[in-house]
Amino acid sequence: ENSDRPNNELNEQQKNLDQQMKNLKNEMEKLNEKMKEVSDTPQKEMEDLNKKFNEQKNDVLSEKSMQELQKPNFQEALKNQNQLSQNMEKMKNDLQQMQQQMQQQNQNVVMQNMLKSINNILDVSKEQEKLKNNSETSLSQQNDYSDAMKSQMDLEQNLDNIYKQLETLSQKTFAISPEMGKALGDAKRNMNEALQGLQNKNGQGSSKEQGEAMQSLNEAASLMQNALQNMMQGGGDGGGGMMSLMQQLQQMAQQQVGLNQQTQMMQNGQMTMQQLAQMQRLSNEQGAIQKSLEELNREAKASGESKKIAANLESVLEEMKEVISGLNTQKIDDNLIKKQDKILSKLLDAQRSINERDFEENRESLAGKKFDLTSPDKLNLTNEQAKDVLREELLKAVKEGYSKDYQDLIRRYFESLNNSTKQN
Repeated sequence: ENSDRPNNELNEQQKNLDQQMKNLKNEMEKLNEKMKEVSDTPQKEMEDLNKKFNEQKNDVLSEKSMQELQKPNFQEALKNQNQLSQNMEKMKNDLQQMQQQMQQQNQNVVMQNMLKSINNILDVSKEQEKLKNNSETSLSQQNDYSDAMKSQMDLEQNLDNIYKQLETLSQKTFAISPEMGKALGDAKRNMNEALQGLQNKNGQGSSKEQGEAMQSLNEAASLMQNALQNMMQGGGDGGGGMMSLMQQLQQMAQQQVGLNQQTQMMQNGQMTMQQLAQMQRLSNEQGAIQKSLEELNREAKASGESKKIAANLESVLEEMKEVISGLNTQKIDDNLIKKQDKILSKLLDAQRSINERDFEENRESLAGKKFDLTSPDKLNLTNEQAKDVLREELLKAVKEGYSKDYQDLIRRYFESLNNSTKQN
């Protein structure tokens, strides 16, 4: 029986390695597919990663290990398994770096598109203000409103184009909120009513609706400015300065791995006083992870980011409570070990769902959302203090390492903002 033990252990380890290799292949295939769907992704780096994986000849190593186990030649089998394990770990790290690189590139594209959309909204707002002023003055002295009607229809068409831009952008980021859509919808409604006023040669009524359209446009720009500011501060998808969900979940998963391993080592046998003290320490560690997850769950809900997470964090927290209870009563059995493995699995699933969310193409569009009729307070674009605060935050973001092209985009945005505030 003792002679069979190394063979059984190595066979089990070989099964685990084969499963890891299968999972890694699947992850690489998924990432390959996502990179085909998204532009400006590191295709060359992915090709190099696939080439490196093929050069490792992991299938050959696995086959050799199985052959050595059948001889049995445990020493040679273990050598092949160790090499295979090292290869898997190296590829996991490389794959994770590739995923992070894709996330950063996707983030940069989103922020660039948000800057362009803000500029477009401010341009429409400035043109609407010119038309409003014209409606108040010269139109009252004319009988021909056709030029003004054409200009108003052109602005409506420009607004429709902006809405389509945001609809597309909403498929890539949660930073595009229903409130932004509502503000643009209000502007569209005001423009329609202004056009009707022009058709009825009601210059004063048209001017009033044009002014309200301009306010709604400025509100939409302000909401997008705030969202962009949050993204720059937090380095995430509207995360508002909190560490990214991915980083926090990854840190908790690493802590859970260490805790699970220590708990399994204490599963069988009578407890010494030293082991009982260690069990209390393990209980405290699980409690610390639980508190971190509770805080993350609260922050994610408050920031609207909880919808990124496929795993139910509430159920994970309940399982953590049960594990803590078992550790406190010195009840380490198969059920508790399974609970800890389930906790780890759900933490990893949560990380994966966030990563996949960043590249999905079929997200619910902005047009399908139910807009909240209560809008936030408007940001007065003529307020120099508010503008200075925004400028300081964005310039601070520039200093934190954005590329020269990206810094130029931010500077152009400031120029547009300054021109807009001078017109108001």
